[in-house]
Amino acid sequence: MATVNLTATRVDRLKYDPTGAKIQRTWDGQISGLGVEVFSTGRKSWIFRYRIHGKQRIITLGSTTDISLKDARETAIGYRALVREGIDPKNRRDAPIEGMTLDQLYESYTSTRYFKSKSESFQANLASTHRKYLQPELGHYPLQAIKRKQIIDMVDELIEEGKEGAARGLLNRTKILFSYAIGKSLIESSPADHIRPQYVTSGKRTAWLDSNENLKEAWWLPVAPQARALIRWFLLTGCRRDEARTTQYSDFTDETWTVIDTKNGRDLILPMMPAMRQIVKEMRSIFGSTHFLFPATTSTRKAIPAGSIYYIITKGAKMDWSLHTLRHSVESYLRELEIPEETRDLILNHVRKSSGDQYSHGKALEMKRKGMGAWHKCLLGAVGASHADSSNVVQIRGAGR
Repeated sequence: MATVNLTATRVDRLKYDPTGAKIQRTWDGQISGLGVEVFSTGRKSWIFRYRIHGKQRIITLGSTTDISLKDARETAIGYRALVREGIDPKNRRDAPIEGMTLDQLYESYTSTRYFKSKSESFQANLASTHRKYLQPELGHYPLQAIKRKQIIDMVDELIEEGKEGAARGLLNRTKILFSYAIGKSLIESSPADHIRPQYVTSGKRTAWLDSNENLKEAWWLPVAPQARALIRWFLLTGCRRDEARTTQYSDFTDETWTVIDTKNGRDLILPMMPAMRQIVKEMRSIFGSTHFLFPATTSTRKAIPAGSIYYIITKGAKMDWSLHTLRHSVESYLRELEIPEETRDLILNHVRKSSGDQYSHGKALEMKRKGMGAWHKCLLGAVGASHADSSNVVQIRGAGR
């Protein structure tokens, strides 16, 4: 664990070394106790190390993207003063604030270990909802002053604008924040409870690319090369968004692609098929030395952000489908191709009673290879990819309508 004189540039360049220690921290040479912890996901947090009552403790100050080096140092200096007075900085950090505002509640909640244990998409979605909707309207309000009618009006306005997805997200994430406030005894009841919006749609994501034309349009979408490659990876594997988006070259062997940070906690291990190898080869040739298979459009030092993908697809290319639509499409086509449920679950990393956990790893890989092989033959033939064996394309019921 190195000690250096941190600068903003040095902090920005810190990367997780997959061959190094599991916990990777760099300490500031100017302010004793201040450090940066780098995680395998690419996230970086300010940390503060101190000793009080004979015990060493390390607490998190916040993300390096939200807190500047200057502010982190000032916070660390203040915490060192508390330690000298015999006050535990953790207790001061977590102490409830009288008349706490919604902005302060958000800051308190996002500093908790529970929040930091959640997926990157959960964290990003909450941050986006707070920034876009809650902070401008209610951020400065004390929690006790926020009324149910204010939240209802915000939700209804989004529904009227045709943004039901945003309305659902706003209500759900507001409930999360106020549930946390109740748990901290800051309020007795949540103004977000017992709200029943009049949604027009069911909210269930059931759309899929149900024709060769739709598959071809998605495969050849005229967008940035890493975005197009990512879309193709989704179509080939049916994986979840962040399972592919944050993939690094260290996740590959000659035979497999492995993702350990999955939604259900069970490793996703898929065989490397020819079309997948081709994407890896093309990304390496375009972007050269980078840890990420699908780097951001602004910097190859980080993975392409989820928000960028959403913007590229919906705003740039003006498509009416999402990345989850691609996953649902793969599942639907596997079923159309009469791939057994056990094999479908193994490929998509679904967990249910029939998910095939009884198979050994080697057997599971072979099952996945056969199922994916049938789907890839169908997909590549449908989209007219040059390396498809079109003479053996499986005909899907309803395809090409």
